[in-house]
Amino acid sequence: MSRIIGLLTILSCLLLALTAQADIVINEIMYNSPGSPDVEWVELYNNGSTTVELDDYYLVDSDTSHPHCLLMGDLPAGEYLVVVGDFSLFSNRYPTVSNININAFDPSGTGFGLGNGGDTVQLFDDDGFLADAVAYDDGGAWPGSADGGGPSIELINPFLNNQVATSWDPSAVEGGTPGQINSVYVDNQAPVIHDTDRSPKLPQVGEGVLITAEVTDATALDRVELFVDLGAGFVSQLMYDDGAHGDGAAADSLFGAIIESQPEGNVIRYYVAAYDDIGQVVTKPSDAPTGFHAYTVGYTPNYSLRINEAMAANATTLADEMSEFDDWLEIYNNSESAMDLEGMFLTDNLGAHRKWELPAVTIPGGGFIIVWLDDDITQGPLHASFKLSAGGEEIALYDSEEHGNTLLHGFKFGIQNDDISLGILDWAQTGLPGQNRTQLVSLPEYFTSPTPGASNEYNVYPVAINEFLTTSNSGGVDDWIELVNRSEQAVDISGWGLSDDSGNVLKWVFPLGTILDPGELIVVDEMELGYSLSSAGEEIQLTLADGLTGIDYISFDEQQADVSFGRVDNTSLWTSFETPTPWETNPSGPSPVNESILPLALNVQGAHPNPFNPMTQIRFELPRTTHVSVGIYSLNGRLVRNIDAGVMQAGSGQVLFNGRDNEGRALASGIFFAKVNAGVESAIVKMTLVK
Repeated sequence: MSRIIGLLTILSCLLLALTAQADIVINEIMYNSPGSPDVEWVELYNNGSTTVELDDYYLVDSDTSHPHCLLMGDLPAGEYLVVVGDFSLFSNRYPTVSNININAFDPSGTGFGLGNGGDTVQLFDDDGFLADAVAYDDGGAWPGSADGGGPSIELINPFLNNQVATSWDPSAVEGGTPGQINSVYVDNQAPVIHDTDRSPKLPQVGEGVLITAEVTDATALDRVELFVDLGAGFVSQLMYDDGAHGDGAAADSLFGAIIESQPEGNVIRYYVAAYDDIGQVVTKPSDAPTGFHAYTVGYTPNYSLRINEAMAANATTLADEMSEFDDWLEIYNNSESAMDLEGMFLTDNLGAHRKWELPAVTIPGGGFIIVWLDDDITQGPLHASFKLSAGGEEIALYDSEEHGNTLLHGFKFGIQNDDISLGILDWAQTGLPGQNRTQLVSLPEYFTSPTPGASNEYNVYPVAINEFLTTSNSGGVDDWIELVNRSEQAVDISGWGLSDDSGNVLKWVFPLGTILDPGELIVVDEMELGYSLSSAGEEIQLTLADGLTGIDYISFDEQQADVSFGRVDNTSLWTSFETPTPWETNPSGPSPVNESILPLALNVQGAHPNPFNPMTQIRFELPRTTHVSVGIYSLNGRLVRNIDAGVMQAGSGQVLFNGRDNEGRALASGIFFAKVNAGVESAIVKMTLVK
């Protein structure tokens, strides 16, 4: 408790003027229209009281290097402006709409398009400052029917926070409502609880817990309450938005309350409720009090449970009890003790931690179970409520709600062809859940001979992604990808695809006559590829010339300049290399820890560089191997980002911070505090973001 109160005291003594919300808001988006061709457009709305001159404002997607769509003219209060992708396509589909921007953002495919699997629409003002942004998705909490099903996505009320999914609904009419009031508009909508958070995530004995909730209401919010069950039923306490309860600045829509420290082993259940002035009430979780958030005091997650293998295109490999060849995954217990999975969760969306709850089933030490991912729960207790996509997606195992719903293991995977599985071949002892890039990380491989219900065997493709670099402080041609032939036979890779986009796996192909001898390396840079890699994180996919068979795949997060990421000794273990080695054999891995020089306590060494833009390393030394998370707080005390680094090895460690909040939005310049939580220890470092 004292650590939390100390942090709040430091932060609450510092004041920061809040930037007024922009009058021009992104109000409706059609990113994948019904039928063909695809007619894309974005609608803007002026929710202010005066006319706004839009000259030199511009619209762009998630990549600000794409051509900017300049806006022109005036937008009166309460009026709409439609910014279209292509004039001809739009006018054919919507002949009566006239309030259209003079410039299009993708005329004849020469500008930028909006991604069907998620993208960001960004509006910049005439001074080049970000005025509004919406990072939408095609699933999770976002309306999936807008992905080609007919509707656009519409803001329920233009005064809601348009940066969160709960403020949007699919349009009630096919094709949306460009240039006019949204079909889902509600004047007096119930309050919206956009998000809740808990700090620390896994409280230890003697620690109080700060619960925050971002709540808005388009008309009049009455109150926000936190319901807490310490063992005798739920009891209500008020949450505050006064700047004195860990809630950031006063009146910023972030509410806070503290649950006092509790004895070790106690299970604490809680939920949040918000009320408006006419009695409408909403809760988070939405099914509370049946559903609730929870944590166990002093609990340490057991990372012995792992997703060992998965198949998204099961044609003939393994049939279930109904003789059906459905998607499946294998969970492995890498411990000597039997473990009960009851209450844990599987998901194919890292944004939805509770997608399907596992039943009471026990895995013996060293044992396996198969879960069928067939979206048919009537066929048995081990049939999940979702399927996998053979085009690639995410898969993860989360701990039970009462154990903090912690990520135990998960990964992203690429395109799969029939009867090819993905699994883990080499298990690292560190970096398990958070995939911390400074230590060994276990990443999945394609298995040509799947082994459901048994230990994975070395039956991988001979050619693999070996190392890559995304950025360099020296600039120039600094993005490159290295492949290696790890077999004893020459391999012809002519026509194979190398891409940063699973939706276009043949984005670049190897020319005819490209043959790799045994052990040979080949490096392809951004000049040859015709595209660069994002240092903020993305994916690399290697496929056969058929565009259907994945050979290797890696999904990576934020990368540091002049530091590459690569395999260790041709294994499935990956790590960062301070000295990149293109055209050379990779180093053997991280240096072993010298226990004689370990610190006696957590030692946070600072952020480097500091000031920074756009990325910095938060560096520290750990006295022991432990779970590490980092909370990023603004100057006014608001928690803007929580980074779960997972289990980290004793010794030197670092966590990268890319200057973005939990929603992926770029933060404005200013002073921030990073609170490093390492087991029961924590420490704070001050940082300055300069743009």
